[in-house]
Amino acid sequence: APGQVGGLVLLGGAPANCFPNCQPAWEPGTAASFGGPNTAAAREDGSGELTFVQVRYAGSAAVPGRELSAFTFAGVGHDTELEHLQAFHGADDGFEWHGGTARLRNAVVTCPGDDGFAWSDGWTGKLQFAVVEMRGCAGSNHGFELSNSLINPNAAPRSRGTVANVTVWGNSQLATSDAVHIHGGAAGNFYNLLLVDSPRSCVQLQGAETQTIAQTPGLLTAQGWRTHCPVDASDGSGVTAGFTAGWFNAPGANNAVLSSNPLRPNSVLPNGEAPQADLPDGDEVPGFSDWFESADYVGAFESDRAEDNWMRGWARSFQP
Repeated sequence: APGQVGGLVLLGGAPANCFPNCQPAWEPGTAASFGGPNTAAAREDGSGELTFVQVRYAGSAAVPGRELSAFTFAGVGHDTELEHLQAFHGADDGFEWHGGTARLRNAVVTCPGDDGFAWSDGWTGKLQFAVVEMRGCAGSNHGFELSNSLINPNAAPRSRGTVANVTVWGNSQLATSDAVHIHGGAAGNFYNLLLVDSPRSCVQLQGAETQTIAQTPGLLTAQGWRTHCPVDASDGSGVTAGFTAGWFNAPGANNAVLSSNPLRPNSVLPNGEAPQADLPDGDEVPGFSDWFESADYVGAFESDRAEDNWMRGWARSFQP
């Protein structure tokens, strides 16, 4: 059951905006620390290789009230190989980044006890091909829960992940759940997300600092999204009324609201071919093409064909 084990934690020396005083929130007062200066050498920090790994039933708390995520990457650099990882039925987040530059491909979050993906403390890594499947799980909250720093929303380096091809099936049973919730001065660049069934909104921006970031060209962008939620964009506290919807509908963003759910019944796979949208290339977005794979579709899967299901054969099924 969720919370019967702790979780998998990697501590590295890549940049974090809490450095040099980064201490694990889940185990304060210990000798453990993470993070490094914002230098090229630190960004390339490596913590080895983690591929085809499941963490099931995580969330046991080292300190009461501070549950562990299934996967915690704190100050982990981009020379770490992270592919084909699943967080299954945990009591807290599926994947959580505290700073670092780690890159993750082919990730599955199944029935999290809180958020699917969370970042803070200056994470500037990359994520492509990922699924968050909540659909009514107890405790499941946001697909993405993103902040820069809970202490200083303008701490540097600023959290600014680059994300592409993610499917979020929200928790229709939790009225305060968003597919993407951005606050605390976080930045980020998001491409080709498929967001369905989050009851409060598909995306909410919260806080005056976050609105300022969203008004700064290039820092916080949404492009090629397809959404199917009761409310597609909502304003959190501190955000001007209507601002999030205007941000979502920005000229050239190519975001669209779908008239029907694009997923197959009882599945995170698309119902046939996925909605179409091209990813940018490196000429349009410098650095985008140095790691991301080409994809001209929205969400985690190109179609419902067996050969396009990269979860097949290794990821555990939903099993509520």
